[in-house]
Amino acid sequence: PKQPPHIPIVDVGGPAPQVPCLHMAELFHGPTHCFKDFGMRALVGFLSYFATKRSRPITLLVATTGDTGPAAVKAVEDVANPLLNLVVHYPKGQIPE
Repeated sequence: PKQPPHIPIVDVGGPAPQVPCLHMAELFHGPTHCFKDFGMRALVGFLSYFATKRSRPITLLVATTGDTGPAAVKAVEDVANPLLNLVVHYPKGQIPE
């Protein structure tokens, strides 16, 4: 089985004397280096589970102008469930170069 992505927790220091320490999760360590990887992988895992449990295909439709599309593509690719389909819509003229 695939290993879950590692989420580093970094000590960034406290913002004030009353708060001596502050930690931050670095969510850009996923497969597409985008914070959306973590939420998308959870969503796709649930969709894959229910598609298999019900023996019915599920199609995930994503509209994006940025990081959501690649995160969704990678998450669906990684679960490799033939019952899970993905359609990604990139609006014409709205994608940054």
